[in-house]
Amino acid sequence: MTAFRDLLNDKEMADLLTFIRNTWGNKASPIDAATVEKVRAASSDRTTFWKPEELETLHPLEKELMSKEDLKAPELVNNLELEKELLALSPQDLATIAQKNGNLQRGKQLFYSSAASCFACHDPPGNAPKLGPDLTKISRPMKPEDWVGGVNVLTVEGKVVSGIRISQDDKGIVLRSVAEPKPITILVDSIETVVESKQSIMPEGLVRSLNNRQEFDDLMKYLFSLQTRASAKEETR
Repeated sequence: MTAFRDLLNDKEMADLLTFIRNTWGNKASPIDAATVEKVRAASSDRTTFWKPEELETLHPLEKELMSKEDLKAPELVNNLELEKELLALSPQDLATIAQKNGNLQRGKQLFYSSAASCFACHDPPGNAPKLGPDLTKISRPMKPEDWVGGVNVLTVEGKVVSGIRISQDDKGIVLRSVAEPKPITILVDSIETVVESKQSIMPEGLVRSLNNRQEFDDLMKYLFSLQTRASAKEETR
């Protein structure tokens, strides 16, 4: 879960993993913070999601305990060429092409698929907390390129805060960040400068899990539609 590893410290991560490890009747020993620290260090350069076959190679399971579906190794997608292609274009160009070529329904399916895993942050099932912003509640009018890029706010203390700009007025700026489930308000007296970002605010390496450019365009087309629905809700209030 490369996108979430910085949200929890070693002790918090150990507690969470211990809980998961002892779910469904399992009785395993607790995981300690030292183990988490060791694994973090060993996987610090990891930028893509772990795949089942990789984990099975590192930690072999007893074959008789695995189902036939478990034994089917899914195709590993690490699309560096797609990432390079997308980084070569401006947010405006990416948005324009996605608006023209993307398919909303395919994009929605991809949003909720294990391939992109967008829903895990933004619309998790049940009562699970949202680790990313609720994309249907961004009421500020946004241009399509705003979904691809973002904004960086440099504070007078020298801190840089990045995210999607929800609103901005003479009192300050409100952002939704991938790293924070709640909106971030930065008062005008604390702002040194605001810079439009040319880089995506999504976790690094996320687009590598997509098979091709069409999947990216479809996904972005669906995200654009969320702004339309959020704006419509705001107008009816």
